[in-house]
Amino acid sequence: MNTTAIFSLAVYAALAGLMYVRANSRLRHHAKLPMQWGLNKQPNWYAPRHVALIVTPILGGIGFLAVALMAATVPKPPSAPAGQVIGLLVGLGAFGIAVFAGYLWLVARWDRSTASTAE
Repeated sequence: MNTTAIFSLAVYAALAGLMYVRANSRLRHHAKLPMQWGLNKQPNWYAPRHVALIVTPILGGIGFLAVALMAATVPKPPSAPAGQVIGLLVGLGAFGIAVFAGYLWLVARWDRSTASTAE
């Protein structure tokens, strides 16, 4: 892997780590968090908080590493643009962060709904 790919992975890991720490501190009063919602907008199943918060960033990181390793090992045709792989890695990292942010938004919405029903 080249230094730009490693830097992109480090930025992805730092952003996902900061999001994890912030969400973990905000949701520390829950032992379990929802992992899947049904069509009726109710959670179908739950996972322990730390597991629930780390699954999405790990899956994104695995995809990121797979593309980076493939780009480093598969021979490139001479006509391939130089920045093509870097753009793909940046886009994949941004997509992974967006998916994690979407999951955290859903969990925050669930947290607000459980707080309002508890009162």
